[in-house]
Amino acid sequence: MGRAPSARSVRLHGTNSSRRLAAGEISASRPETIGEDEVPAGITNVLSGTAATARLSTSATHKNFLARMLCAASLYTIALCSSAHAQATSDTNPNAGTEVNSASTQLGEITVMARRREENIQNVPASITALSGASLEAASVQDVTDLEKVTPGLTYNPGTAGQVAEPALTIRALGAYVGNSFQDPPVALYFAEAPVNRQAGMIAALFDIDSVEVLKGPQGTLFGRSTTGGAIVVAPVRPGDTFGGYLETTFGDHGTRDFEGAVTIPITSTLSIRFSGLTENFDGDITNLFDGTKFNYKHDSFGRVGVLWTPNDKLQSYLVVDGLELNEGGIPDFNVLATPGEGLAAIVPAYVTESALQAQRAFDGGTTTSLNDPHGVHVTNVGATDITTYDLGSVTLKNVASVRQIFQVEQVDADGTDLDLVFARVPQNTTQYTEELQLSGKALGDKLTYVTGFDYFHERTFKLTDTLILGGAVVTYIGGTTTIDDYGGYGHVTYQFNPEVSMSAGARYTADDRTGLEFGQSAPGASGPCELLDANFNPLPAPCLRATQESSGTIDYMVDLDYKPSEAILLYLAQRRGTLAGGVNLEGITPLEAQPFAPEVVEDVEFGWKTTFSLAGMPTRVNGAVYYSFYTNLQEDIAFTRANLTPGSLVENAAAAQAKGLELDFVVKPTPSLTISGNTSIVDAHFTKYINPLTGQNFTNTPFDTLLPEYTARIAADWQLPFANEDIHFIPSYNWRSSTPFGGTNNAETAVFVTQGDQQPYGLLDLRLDWRNPVPRCSCELSVFSTNVLDEHYTVLGGYSPLQGSANRIYGDLRRVGASLKYRF
Repeated sequence: MGRAPSARSVRLHGTNSSRRLAAGEISASRPETIGEDEVPAGITNVLSGTAATARLSTSATHKNFLARMLCAASLYTIALCSSAHAQATSDTNPNAGTEVNSASTQLGEITVMARRREENIQNVPASITALSGASLEAASVQDVTDLEKVTPGLTYNPGTAGQVAEPALTIRALGAYVGNSFQDPPVALYFAEAPVNRQAGMIAALFDIDSVEVLKGPQGTLFGRSTTGGAIVVAPVRPGDTFGGYLETTFGDHGTRDFEGAVTIPITSTLSIRFSGLTENFDGDITNLFDGTKFNYKHDSFGRVGVLWTPNDKLQSYLVVDGLELNEGGIPDFNVLATPGEGLAAIVPAYVTESALQAQRAFDGGTTTSLNDPHGVHVTNVGATDITTYDLGSVTLKNVASVRQIFQVEQVDADGTDLDLVFARVPQNTTQYTEELQLSGKALGDKLTYVTGFDYFHERTFKLTDTLILGGAVVTYIGGTTTIDDYGGYGHVTYQFNPEVSMSAGARYTADDRTGLEFGQSAPGASGPCELLDANFNPLPAPCLRATQESSGTIDYMVDLDYKPSEAILLYLAQRRGTLAGGVNLEGITPLEAQPFAPEVVEDVEFGWKTTFSLAGMPTRVNGAVYYSFYTNLQEDIAFTRANLTPGSLVENAAAAQAKGLELDFVVKPTPSLTISGNTSIVDAHFTKYINPLTGQNFTNTPFDTLLPEYTARIAADWQLPFANEDIHFIPSYNWRSSTPFGGTNNAETAVFVTQGDQQPYGLLDLRLDWRNPVPRCSCELSVFSTNVLDEHYTVLGGYSPLQGSANRIYGDLRRVGASLKYRF
């Protein structure tokens, strides 16, 4: 696809190596070379002190918010039902039904697998955004992080240092960067129907993709993992039965040069294979004044092989093997307001001056910085998935099995200046196995549709956080091994009472077992005692290891009632419960830091509608949903700094929280050559009861989301220009976000929530021109495009760093310009 030149925001949390590298250099060494027995000999007492805590959150609460939305939804429902009744009884317009069918045909039918079977999206009682490969290309969606452009209710934040390996994807206010290897992401990613728990690099490119579906709200009764926020389901293009493929090249500013291609080769009448690959290169657009190198660069490679075997009309097996290697320079966070006497500024007075220089560079556009340490990420990710289906007549048996190996090294200049203060390196090695056996079919005269299955999930991760403080005065090594074993069973049924009314119900039980082995040592100069402390705050005896184990059993469920008064209207009311497994804070030093966290539970209510109709002769489709979610034991990520300046983080449970919102998307076709589409979302999320057990701070009635705007909106068009015998499409789009408060903190004495300022409302304009088949008898496509055409300067992440003692910002991509040429054969 034509890929807009983009230095995708990369985010890193603390990392470090005692071997110093040149600024901007990424270590080529892989974490698989790190054995679990590589526990450093040097150890020391941890310096005790009061932890300064900070948290990122957004969005203010509003009275009568839900009432307004429900009122609007109710009025819309009355209008829909009246319209349906009119269509059924009108004698004055005998062609009404024909107009509706024509509207649906002209807008095109979107087929989804949200309920593990092929269905028209307009018949699925759930809030879903679905895009084909062509739609992704037209919207300049290059990776999963770009999906927020076209998906109401979904937002992307790069994290504290801009990491593409595992960004924070948020759906309906739920989502976080998952740095704890015991914690599962609230938004799950599925690739070729298999869950990918550690998503390192998997979102870095959407190439040769058949479809992407974003499912909103709790999931679990139809998929192999339970989630509380939602799921993103990515389906690659499968091999076909004819020879064909494409080649594409993209060039743009800042050294953008991408090459992509795919080919399907039929081997026999029953066996075919598809090869696809992509290389992306971007030289970076942030200059490091310290040594003249660039940040925000990327040099990535992706490959995939799919094999489809269909020996007869009953058996089919699809095997896909994928791999990637990322080498990307991070986007540094700019210190914009250092506070004398706090964090690093308390012990290094020059830090205040250096932060002021960084703030000026940020205000000048954020295209220059000055860091003396490496800052970036290296990832390799290889996986294989097999989907085998067998048609038994009245039922279908499906087996989905996958294996994945991920190696990654993250490095970050944690002090954010060119002073030699804090550098961190985090190597991580993850192995994952999944197995799902599924049975689906129909019964009772096809009135009952069902799917049931059993699944097993295994994951083993070794992770080390290596931090170098004050040029090596303090070196800490904290890490360990975690093992996750999940066993689950689920079932989902839909019963069709009559052509207008149906009801669905589903349930899932998951038995979860998690074990960990943690080590923690420090070496100021030579060696010292174990850094892990017991209940009396004494160092643990040699060999300085702490074993942990957490087990739980959780139940998820859903039920919905659907009403279809006409072929063009669907109304539904759903109630669901989803869970996110608990765990242990692996990298905690004290017993308080290493405390377990309980499973997160969400129960929601959703009312939605899906409509297709003719508006003054224009084919129109409008879908929407209103939801209200209640959370118990919401898992919150808390950052803090120890007295020896080592950064720490832990997951703890908020007692209660709630989120409510509205999502709406539409498409209208005023003329055969013009299509207009758009979406909007409103969300309000806050704690209803939460006192931080680490500090006693009261966060009740404060927002819990990271840079989540209350309002978002998008408008786009696809206009086929009126040139004779030419197929030229002009595709503009504009994405707008409301004012967004940056992360804040509570004053320990007054317990008043204090934000770190706001990102004012802003909009991003993207333009694209596609010339299809510009050369006679050549299946080609020439595209020129630009993202952020108006060169808007905006912040994608902001908050307060207790380590730096300052407010910090990460800025979004400035204007990008490029062109691509695709040849199909």
